[in-house]
Amino acid sequence: MTLPADATLLFNGTAATGTGTVRTFRTPALQPGQNYRYELTAEVVRDGRTERVTESVVVRAGETATVTLTPTGISTASAK
Repeated sequence: MTLPADATLLFNGTAATGTGTVRTFRTPALQPGQNYRYELTAEVVRDGRTERVTESVVVRAGETATVTLTPTGISTASAK
């Protein structure tokens, strides 16, 4: 995942640990053939106001999802 270094990252509304522009996370064990959806939100304070960007990401067992969250928009998530 790529996002601003000072961003707070939320997974389904819960704050995640970590800092920096590139953050890597592992899901719990996933059942093959099933889709799992996570709502990712990056929050950044700019000029005294909080900007939020949210994207819903679908992951599957054995795949890697790459997400970029920026205060001015989101690039499309991709899975490999």
